[in-house]
Amino acid sequence: MKSVTAEDELEYKREFAIRRREEEMKRKQEEEMERKRQALEEKKRKEDREKNDRMQESKENYSKTQMKKRAAQMENEYRDRCREANITKKRSAWLQKTNTFIQGMLEDYYADEEELQERKLEAKEQKNVQARVALETKIFHLKAQKQRNILRDKNESDRAEARKERAIRRIDELKAELDEEIDAYIEHPTHIPLKQALCGGLRPVPSVTTLLAALRDQEEDMADLKATILEERAKGLKKSLFGYVQEIKEGHEKSRLKPPEPEIDEKRARQKQNMSANTTKGSSTGFGNKKSPKK
Repeated sequence: MKSVTAEDELEYKREFAIRRREEEMKRKQEEEMERKRQALEEKKRKEDREKNDRMQESKENYSKTQMKKRAAQMENEYRDRCREANITKKRSAWLQKTNTFIQGMLEDYYADEEELQERKLEAKEQKNVQARVALETKIFHLKAQKQRNILRDKNESDRAEARKERAIRRIDELKAELDEEIDAYIEHPTHIPLKQALCGGLRPVPSVTTLLAALRDQEEDMADLKATILEERAKGLKKSLFGYVQEIKEGHEKSRLKPPEPEIDEKRARQKQNMSANTTKGSSTGFGNKKSPKK
């Protein structure tokens, strides 16, 4: 259903008022015509009676005065007919003028409506063009973002490969230094601990942020555990009380941070065992005096 705008409503009200005025004028004219007709009929009956009387009197005594009255009566009748003709002519001219004005208003309304529809179509087309441009721009940005992501992933992969290669080279350098240190110690044993022995005693320690986060988690778990009725929670989870308690205990055990321990390198441990077989006892580093090769 087409919605009625304020201009349409005003136009309809204007047309309704014009039609009401026309109907009111038409009704008044008809009443006036009926009144005049009745008056004319009454006058005509009266004139007929007077005519009959005059004819009756004329038979008795016809005079000039009666002739004058008859002329005046005919003149009045002629004036009434002219007046009625003028009224009818004016009414016809007014109706024609009013109809022409209303027809012009209707033509203007239809022209405005057609122009409004054209503007709506233009606005809709412009909106579609803007939406199409926005979609194309979005697709272009998405493609550009995808290409940047691909390039970023490639660069990250290249950097990871480079870091891996540097790490491998560093490991090879450390292994070479380790071998050189062992060879030097075998040739010239001392009571000073080797670097590898010192490094073997290092322990990985978690960062402060990790420790604070673990502490906060444990405090929250402890507060929740204190404020919780285990029987009701186990019943709500449809678990047995002892099973639920055991599950909580295992979860806390898994999340607990263990004290730092030294990392054990199996290859280095085997190497130390092999080297300890060829060394003497009493050395603080695990290596004893060994005969140096002859130069």
